[in-house]
Amino acid sequence: MAGTEPAAASELYFIWGAEAFLIDHKIKEIHHLMQEESGEEVELLYLDADELSPQRLLEELEFSPLFSLQRMVVIKRPSWLGKSKRKKGRNEEILKVLQNYLQQQNSGQTLVITAAEHNGSNALVKMLDKKATVMECRPATPQYLANWIKDEFAARGRKINAAAVSLIVKSGQDMYYLYNLIEKLCLSSEDKSISEKDIEGQLSSRDEIKVFKLTDALLEK
Repeated sequence: MAGTEPAAASELYFIWGAEAFLIDHKIKEIHHLMQEESGEEVELLYLDADELSPQRLLEELEFSPLFSLQRMVVIKRPSWLGKSKRKKGRNEEILKVLQNYLQQQNSGQTLVITAAEHNGSNALVKMLDKKATVMECRPATPQYLANWIKDEFAARGRKINAAAVSLIVKSGQDMYYLYNLIEKLCLSSEDKSISEKDIEGQLSSRDEIKVFKLTDALLEK
């Protein structure tokens, strides 16, 4: 998998890339590394920063090791790392919160922030580039995807032929979609070997998924 491997636990990570599955895998690696280094359970906390005011975010980041000696806080794809300038004032407040946070002693706590893309014009991203361990999760190559698909089927006691693997790889779907597809195929197929015939009709095209997402967005509005 593309991206910088963490050599040792850092206090701040900035992980970006379009493939959410690979980013989540990287988060699990960091959490596992922290537990290995500490030899104890590390609390894992996910924050929806878009639902928090800057003051509330600051309060959530305050860490007192009363119940756990170490904690990992993850903020996934916050809007304040994007290109929109509609909430410039709020973004400036968030920047101050993170700057104040980094000036404090945060021993025992690791903060991980993710983004779908690297917006170099964003002041928060510029700060993260300087202060954080930055990791880019590049899109999976066809060869990586093919190996990953075969490994996922093998882990479930299934085999898959080359034509079926090629069909899945060429679908252009994100890895979370493919992961769920693999789960579905293994549960619904009685045969130990998966072929392209098992996949045809189960695999939606990327364009179909876009239509579904657009429909859902319109219904929500």
